Amino acid sequence: MSNYAISVITPVHNTNPEMFRKCFESLKNQTIGFEKIEWIVVFHNCDKEREQELQDIVKGYDNIKTEMLYNDIYSPSSPRNRGLDIANL
Repeated sequence: MSNYAISVITPVHNTNPEMFRKCFESLKNQTIGFEKIEWIVVFHNCDKEREQELQDIVKGYDNIKTEMLYNDIYSPSSPRNRGLDIANL
């Protein structure tokens, strides 16, 4: 049983680091409390350098799970479904 009230799944494909950082800050500022949010970030077909840069932004948080997904499906449904597979809720 988890202590999370909600799981947020975010598919990411070579996202601008500043935009990703703003998304992260928005989640941290939610009134529910960031510790109640399970954030699942699925890096989908990302360049290795960009993937590492974005992972460095969120490292060190127990409630953030990152997953790498490489496939020939170029839509957000595939990474969302992968996030659902690993969500605790």
